[in-house]
Amino acid sequence: MSLFDRIVLTIYSFLLAVASILVIFSGFHIIPVHIIESYAGLLYDYGYIIGIVGLLFLIVSIKFLLSGVRGENNIKNIARQTQLGEVRISLVTLENISEKVVKGIDGVREVKTKALFINDGAVIVLNLIVATEIKIPELVVKIQKLVKEQVEAITGINVAEVKVYIDNVTVNLKPRVE
Repeated sequence: MSLFDRIVLTIYSFLLAVASILVIFSGFHIIPVHIIESYAGLLYDYGYIIGIVGLLFLIVSIKFLLSGVRGENNIKNIARQTQLGEVRISLVTLENISEKVVKGIDGVREVKTKALFINDGAVIVLNLIVATEIKIPELVVKIQKLVKEQVEAITGINVAEVKVYIDNVTVNLKPRVE
């Protein structure tokens, strides 16, 4: 869900909650009848504005209803047909292979992986924390090459891109001998 949709949903939910509270209060006679009648008179005075607000509520309701029914179109796995049948390889598989490859490289302290399927193949996103003494450009090239080679060799899925983000560096702490 985009940021705009979240903002609209927040405003929509707030206004719907206020309207619900007003209906509940009027149903239990907490709001006096003369106040309800005076606001009902305002509905006729500002008919066009009320109509536009009602139309906006209807449009937003339909949009959120349809987005809930449609769901997300995220691909969770890719299917390959073999002579013996179908094979599905999940995103988690690609993430785990990538993580294992990266953890075996000197200088990498922590790794978080994310994989996506696109038209050209897979995109693997790696967030790393590396040691300070490592040359980052050389490390990144090595990681991209190894991850691409290993994932393609193991799964047979084309890796379109390997994105590497260096989140932080950490000092190589060696245990003290006392």
